[in-house]
Order: sequence, then structure tokens, then C-alpha cells
Amino acid sequence: MPPEMCNLTELQTLSYFVLGKNSGSSIKELGALHYLSGALEISELQNVDVVRDVWDSKLCEKEHLRELVFCWSADHDSRRDKEVLDALRPHTNVKEIVIDSYGGETFSNWVGHCSYTNMVIVNIGSCYNCCLFPPLGQLPSLQNLVIYECHGVERIGAEFYSDGSSNTKPFRTLKSLRFVDMSKLQEWSFPGGHEDGGCFPLLEHLHIIRCPKLNMCLPDYFPSLKTLEIRCNEQIVVLQGVQRIETSFPSLELLNIEDCPRLEIFLLSNFPSSLKELHLSGYDSYHRGTIVPPCLAIQGCENVITFPEALLPTTLTLLRIEGLGNLKALNEEGFRHLTSLKRLRIDGCEKLQFFRGEVLPTSLAHLHLRKLAKLKALNWEGFQHLTSLVELIIEGCDELQFFHGEVQSTSLASLHLRKLAKLVDLGKGLQGLISLTELQIFDCERLRHLPENELPTSLTSLYMLSLPSLEDPGKGFFQHLISLKELEIKWCGKFKYGSVEENGKGIKHLSSLTKLVIWYCEKLQSLLEDGLPTSLTFLSIAGFPKLREMNRMDFQHLNLLQAMEIWWCENLQCLPAEGLPSSLSFLDIYGCPLLEPRCQKGTGSDWHKISHISHIEISRIIIA
Repeated sequence: MPPEMCNLTELQTLSYFVLGKNSGSSIKELGALHYLSGALEISELQNVDVVRDVWDSKLCEKEHLRELVFCWSADHDSRRDKEVLDALRPHTNVKEIVIDSYGGETFSNWVGHCSYTNMVIVNIGSCYNCCLFPPLGQLPSLQNLVIYECHGVERIGAEFYSDGSSNTKPFRTLKSLRFVDMSKLQEWSFPGGHEDGGCFPLLEHLHIIRCPKLNMCLPDYFPSLKTLEIRCNEQIVVLQGVQRIETSFPSLELLNIEDCPRLEIFLLSNFPSSLKELHLSGYDSYHRGTIVPPCLAIQGCENVITFPEALLPTTLTLLRIEGLGNLKALNEEGFRHLTSLKRLRIDGCEKLQFFRGEVLPTSLAHLHLRKLAKLKALNWEGFQHLTSLVELIIEGCDELQFFHGEVQSTSLASLHLRKLAKLVDLGKGLQGLISLTELQIFDCERLRHLPENELPTSLTSLYMLSLPSLEDPGKGFFQHLISLKELEIKWCGKFKYGSVEENGKGIKHLSSLTKLVIWYCEKLQSLLEDGLPTSLTFLSIAGFPKLREMNRMDFQHLNLLQAMEIWWCENLQCLPAEGLPSSLSFLDIYGCPLLEPRCQKGTGSDWHKISHISHIEISRIIIA
């Protein structure tokens, strides 16, 4: 900080005060700034030369400061840190304190003192030498407490709750508590019992993350707890003291247990009816028990070979099964008994070889199959009974080659087929999907043909991207897509289309089409030149090296066109002779070296054709 800041005696806001080494600026200069208010961060406190200077900063007299952050550097000589922290004692009006990289073994007496009646937030972190926590439990208004990277702390005991100077029940107002990255923490003890709601009567969120040695004994009563998250705690075997989750956590809504392989969660009894989501990840096995949350996620449980579908309740509405690397098959009955199930995602089950739609309940509305590496085929007919299914996503199944049978569905509205490297056949056609409005086919390298004349007339959005083997779409491919509003075809280098006379009406007759995007499909140039529908509002073309002029695209009839992109057409020489529609308000030209000079503002020979457009970009430069 610059020296002589003490002369700014009327200063009210100072967000940061950095103590430089031998900089000539001392923390005592804060002493003259009587009107400081709001938030103040004091950093590089290891550079304090004289502890008396810290006392002279008179933080204890600055009654308008509400948030204080005290920071030391990570590596420093910490022998004087305790004296410095003593001198940093703030006014009792302060509401929020952050102490970062403090090097003392214990904290100052003011930290956690009951006189700080306005303190609502405390963050203590990266205090590597700390072995005992201050009595934060006696802060009468504390609501949010975060403690992280205090690697010297091995146990949390009575000192955490009170130093004996207050008769107030500890943590009576605390709502959120987080312990993160406590590498040596082994024990955490709790005082009291059920009286007045236990020792954390208002606690709503408890997070214990990466405390690898902790094997705790939780109190058996958290009346207000809504979220319990326990992650990456290898030594936790059982939540000792918690006899029945439905009585210990009567308000619990979200339970997230991740990478705690020894924790026997299913040995616990029923979950409370309030539970909405249960996330389990990184388990070695499952034990028989009762599960009743409506949303369940099971992830990264490598030793699960068969899935315990029978243990799942009929009330389940969402189920995610992810990363079960050794799961080989679903049981014969599958999920048919889950009569309330709406969403199912199966992801990263690399040994799952067979999946039959018959195992799914009729209530299912959304199905997502992803990264099932051994799956080679699917039978469309197995999905016909799913009368509520509106969305089907199949992606990243590297061995999937075929869809067998004929698909029939009156409900399916959205079908996504993505990253299916070996897919060669979509089956007998998709015309039976009479309610299908969106079809996406991405990154299917071996797919050569689409069902001729068998895309449903209900389609409003069709996206075909990165289909390098896709060839002739067949006669009249677009002719019956009368409801189509959006059409995107990108990186389909072999996709060809003949003249109107050869293949029907082209796309000019698609009276509902508003968005057309065709990139790097040079064999579709004739499709553009056969005429564009007058309903277009957005047009984007890219990667047409043989396109030299645009006169055949009939722009004078595109009275609704608002935005147009022309990219990487290196031989395009000029814009249409009749100019561009008066409705156009956005034009972007890029990678067209012959065209770009002609469109320069005021000097280009085609400028008069585009001067009416309000926003024009040429080679990423806005010229209008």
C-alpha cells in the first residue's frame, strides 16, 4: 500500500490493505481512519514488523466495519502470529470474519467470544499448525461456519463448543457447517442429547468432505437437518449413534454419500419421508434395507455385478445408475415395478451387454443410455409399451451397430443419437414415431443411410452433424417434412442431393422452415441453389469451396430473413445481383477472401447491397 494513507481521515471504504515487506506502509496507519465501514481485507500479515503497530490500527474501535478478512501467506515464520491475531481484535459489531493461513497453534481469546453477538459467518482455513479450535459454539448469532485445511487438528471436543464463560446452548443458531480437507481429524464428539433440539437445533446443512481418518459418532438427533453430505472419507464405517435415520434426521431432504466405501448405509433403517434425493457413489457393496427417496443416484460402485432392482421402492421418480463398471446385466423383472419412475439414466456401465426395453415401466418419460461400451444392438420393439416416453437419448455406446425391428410410439417427441461410432443401421424406419418433433444424429461415423421417405411428418427440428459416411438421402427426402422449422446439416461431406427434377421439390416448399444451417456439405450446394423457403428468418452456410455466386438462391423472395452467416466460402466472389432482403438486420462474413473486400463500408463494390443492415461483421470486425 502507498505510505501516508493515514492522511485520508475521512475515508469510509477501503476494501483491501496489503502489507508490503519494507514498503514503508504500516498497519498502524489504519488507526487514523475512524470512519471505515463495510468490508476490509488485510493481507500479507506476516510482514508485520512491530506488533504494537497492529494494536495502533485500532480495529476494536471501528464500529462500522461489518466484514473482516485476515490473511497471512502460506509459507512464513509463524512464531508471532498469535500476538498479531490478539492485536487484530475487532469491534463487537462485526458480522463476518475470515482467518486464512494463520500459523499459530491456538487462536486468540476474542475468536469465538460470546460478546460478538452480531457474528453470523466465520471461515477458518489453511491454518496448518492449528491443533485446537476456538469456542465458536458460544457465538450467539452464528449461522454459517466453514473450516478447511486445518491439518493439525486430530480431534474436536468440548473446547469447540464453549470455554465455560457462557451458559448459552452451543451453536443454537447455526444453519450451515462445513469441514473440508482435514487430513488428520479422527474424532468429533458432541455434548448433550435431545434436550431443546440437540446441540445443533437449527442446523440445516452439514458437509464433511475429504476427512480421510474421521470415524465419527454423530448425535442421534438433528431436528432441522435438510442436507447431509459425506464425501471422500475412507475410514467412516457407520454413523455410530444414529439408530434410525427417520427419527435422527426427521427433516432430511438430500443425502449425498460419495467415496466412503466402508460406510454401511443400507444397514441403517428406513429413511424419513421428507427425503427427496439420495446420491450414493463409490460403494463396494449394497446391503438389504429400505430406500424411499423419490430421487436416487448410484455412482462408481465397481464391485456391483447385479443390480438390486427389487430393493428399489415403487415411489421412486428419478434413478441414475452411473459408473458401475462391473454390472453385466439387469435382472429379468428389471424396473417394471417402479410404477412412479419418470427419469432413468444408465451411464458408464461398461460391461452391460444387453438392455431390453421390456424391463422398463410404462410411467417412464425420459430415458438416457450413455457409455454402455459392450452394448451391440437395441430392439425398437422393446420400447413400444412405453406410452409415456417423450425423450430418448442414446450416446457414447461404441459397439452399438444396429437397431432391430420397427419403432412405434405415439408419445416420443425427442430422439437423440450421439457418438455411436459403429452404428450402421437405424432399423426399418422412424415413421412410426408419429409425435416425434426433434431428431438429433451426431458423430455416427459409419452411418451411411437414413430411412428413405420414413422420417415422420411431425418433425419440427432435424439436426445431422458429423456423419462423414452419410450418402444419398433418397428421392424426396425433404418433401414430406412439412412441419420442419429448424434444419441443421454439418460436416456430412458425402451427403449429396441432386436437382429438383431428380429428387423432388427440394426444400423450397418447406413453408414452416425458419432456421437453415448447412456447413461443410459441398455436395448440397445444389440444394441451396434450387431455392430457399420464403419463411426463413436465419440462414448460415459454411464450407462451400465451389460456390462462386448466390444469384440462384432467389433472395428477393426472403422477406422474413433477419440474420445470415457466410463462412469459409473462399471462392465466393459477390453477393446476389438483386442485393439482400430489406428485412436483414445481421450479417456475418468470415473466411471469404474474395467477397470481403467488396463488402467494406463505403468503398466496397457490394457495399450498396448491404448498407441497410444495422449490424455487419467482416472477419470478426464490426463495421456497422
